[in-house]
Amino acid sequence: LLVFPNRSECCDLNFPVTPASTFTSCMSQLADTYSSEGFHSGFHFRNGAFIALSIRIKSNFAYTDAFDPMDEFYQSIKSFVDPYIDNAPSGSGIATLAFSSEFEYYDLQVNIVESAYSSAAVSFGVAIVVLLLMTRSVRLSVSAIVTIMAIVFVLGGIFVSAGWDLNILESIIVSIAVGLAVDFTVHFTHAYLLCPDKTSRPARITYMYQTMGVSVSTGALTTFISGMALSFAETLFYYQFGIFLITTMTFSFIFSTFLLPSFLCRFGPVSQSGGVTDERNGDELTAKELSENTL
Repeated sequence: LLVFPNRSECCDLNFPVTPASTFTSCMSQLADTYSSEGFHSGFHFRNGAFIALSIRIKSNFAYTDAFDPMDEFYQSIKSFVDPYIDNAPSGSGIATLAFSSEFEYYDLQVNIVESAYSSAAVSFGVAIVVLLLMTRSVRLSVSAIVTIMAIVFVLGGIFVSAGWDLNILESIIVSIAVGLAVDFTVHFTHAYLLCPDKTSRPARITYMYQTMGVSVSTGALTTFISGMALSFAETLFYYQFGIFLITTMTFSFIFSTFLLPSFLCRFGPVSQSGGVTDERNGDELTAKELSENTL
């Protein structure tokens, strides 16, 4: 209003303008004057009542798809606007102040990051609940979930080291990583639980390898081969998904075959029921005993 060329066309009033009806009338006149000259006034009305004012300004920041510069730009504007919103007088309407710019892709990136972490957390939560219900053993469930977490964390470290950015494709991969990592671990855990001899860790781990070793190895090999085939694709989605399958199968097989039994050698339940209320320490399992029982 201060830069308007002729304030007499806006009632020639000083601010604040009272009553409200006079203010609305003046804003309407000013909006009509701007519109007649081909400018958008920024005044917004509903049913003849003035409800909002929009101000358009230019910045010296060049748009980019990169997350860090856009995040710095967004945070700088937010830090400027927030104090006015927090200290706004009650009923002034300033508390509804909002700003917008070309933040669509930035908003997508923010939601991708948040959804990736939340989906991984939900997946871990569902996995631990299912393991507890299936095994009825705290120690067995904790051993399995620690193995699964180790697989997922190693995968994350590898992808970050490879320079992968967390975009839409990578977010999908993170979301399904837990599901693929849990497969072999759950198979071995279930076999350990079903061993007829529940009083000996050597016997249970031997039974686990004998019943599920071939199936897990074959499953890992076939999925690894399918990932190899996809890795030769020129399409980015298929290429990255192929690398993801190769990496996931490799570490899932290694960790479930060697890390999980190591936990079970020390912490695996050996009670008659394998239940939460009756988990005894049982016999210690040595590498020599494991080798003899496996043979």
